[in-house]
Amino acid sequence: ASAVVKRLRDVHGMVVAGGQDHLKGKIFRIGHMGQYDLSDIYAILAALEECSATLGGKPRTGAIEAARAAWDNA
Repeated sequence: ASAVVKRLRDVHGMVVAGGQDHLKGKIFRIGHMGQYDLSDIYAILAALEECSATLGGKPRTGAIEAARAAWDNA
């Protein structure tokens, strides 16, 4: 998770929080202040897909489509 937090900041200009206590280095947290929309969600999901591919994770796609479906059904 620490590598993802760093890459999101350095490459994508996105700031997310790391885990605390026993979760430090294992998770990251995406926060928001104020209004957000579907394009914000698309941006973070696309950046996470890129991070996963670049950092050697199992390539995963489909997050954006899933987010769209969830948004439409909310």
